[in-house]
Amino acid sequence: MKRTTARWLLAALLTSASCSTQPHDNVEAPSESATDVDPYFRESSAISSEIGPQVITRDVLQDRRGDYWLATWNGIVQFDGKTFTNVTNRDGLRRYRAFHVCEDREGNLWFATVGAGVYRFDGTDYTNYTTEDGLVDDAVLTILQDRDGTMWFGGMGLTRFDGRTFTAFDEGDGFTSSDVHSISQAADGSLWIGTRGALFRYDGSSFVNFTAQHDVDIDPNSYTPAIIDRRGHVWFGGSNGLYHYDGVKVRQLFEPACFSLMEDSRGGIWFSGGAIEGQDPIRGTVVLNRFDPAAGLDQFLATRTQIEVPTGAVFDLTEDRDGTIWFGAGSGVGRIDGDSVRFY
Repeated sequence: MKRTTARWLLAALLTSASCSTQPHDNVEAPSESATDVDPYFRESSAISSEIGPQVITRDVLQDRRGDYWLATWNGIVQFDGKTFTNVTNRDGLRRYRAFHVCEDREGNLWFATVGAGVYRFDGTDYTNYTTEDGLVDDAVLTILQDRDGTMWFGGMGLTRFDGRTFTAFDEGDGFTSSDVHSISQAADGSLWIGTRGALFRYDGSSFVNFTAQHDVDIDPNSYTPAIIDRRGHVWFGGSNGLYHYDGVKVRQLFEPACFSLMEDSRGGIWFSGGAIEGQDPIRGTVVLNRFDPAAGLDQFLATRTQIEVPTGAVFDLTEDRDGTIWFGAGSGVGRIDGDSVRFY
């Protein structure tokens, strides 16, 4: 476990860069050792900028204070509504891609990284948890706090952390060592875990490969995003489309690839994929769809609304407390303003 105090640790090194308004790539940066390197991390000399990160942004979260936190290939970035602050640069964190952000019930922020394990930030100190502490792998892609307060980390396998003890799960436990991209909890306490090539259900004692059990054809190379809506229905996607499970029947609703899923505060289901109705797919764009389940599944395609996003990829979707939809993209962060899209 490594602990770092959130101060301006790199102030002397980055003083000139702190006034920059535009991130700069290809700047050589310090690392803890020759082997402590993420080859896909995109260097930026900036600390503060009015322009958002111009790199892959995997996740966006608004915390209870109203600030936004971005998991990017530049590291961890904070946005107060006016200024983007590269926290990885400012606070001297290990230079690894950030993949996911989670706020727990105590207000701590948890950051998943690809190679540096997990950071917990309590507002003052960062604590870095790795395989040395019990994580199944230092590549962590998603985080969930369950209703009991237990933290779950998905990466190349699954890790449970009760605040004291780490417990790792992999193939030896009937699970998988493949990458885990999503974790959701149902009303009965079970976890639904989207992995590469499968959706698993964990009831607290054993894992069941749900997609294999229900003969759902999942591309073994596709990751499987999954959410559970307010009715307890399971929605999951992948390269073979979008599926719905109401506790009785699995139904494929949409054939184009679907890799982004979210339920908004009004119960609408957002998902990526396909083309604008009546048009051919346009290279370099992603279509976001919204469906109101109250219309009935038989009206799924007829009643959805669509928004075209000019980017090559859309990753996690989130809704802020004002009802605005934000998303991470292949070249930064954006939000939906009515029928239009704004990038930063």
